[in-house]
Amino acid sequence: KVVNDSVLCVAIDNGAGTYLDCQVEKLKADVELARKNGYTLLMFQHEPIATDIEKYENTSCLDTNCADPVKQNFNFRGPNNIGGIDREVSEATRKIFEIIQSSPDVIKGVFSGHRHYNFYYEITADDGTLIPQYVMRASAYDEYGNIAKIVVE
Repeated sequence: KVVNDSVLCVAIDNGAGTYLDCQVEKLKADVELARKNGYTLLMFQHEPIATDIEKYENTSCLDTNCADPVKQNFNFRGPNNIGGIDREVSEATRKIFEIIQSSPDVIKGVFSGHRHYNFYYEITADDGTLIPQYVMRASAYDEYGNIAKIVVE
């Protein structure tokens, strides 16, 4: 969906810990559409993507699913695994990750949940720039929920 004639929001399902072959060409087409029209592309998916950045080997996460929120550390350094470093990497997952890495000109953020923690980290693009990845906990855990406001300038 295009928002305000400038932001292309793309939802992609990776909730089974992998991307599917049928999603590769669709994401390529969305990236090309964003380039052609000068859109910012934001990706929304279920599970985050592990990166190869060393500092994320010990990612500090805020677990807010309990009465007293606590910080925990999570290893999110690895190849392009979905959901964590202990996952098998399918060919489609590798291709989707390559599309993301080669598209920092249009992909300006990846948003996910799954880990049930709030944390932020980055994906290194082919040109060395960093693509932000935001992981948010679900909003169904308490009466107040969880919300994020996304501002694109």
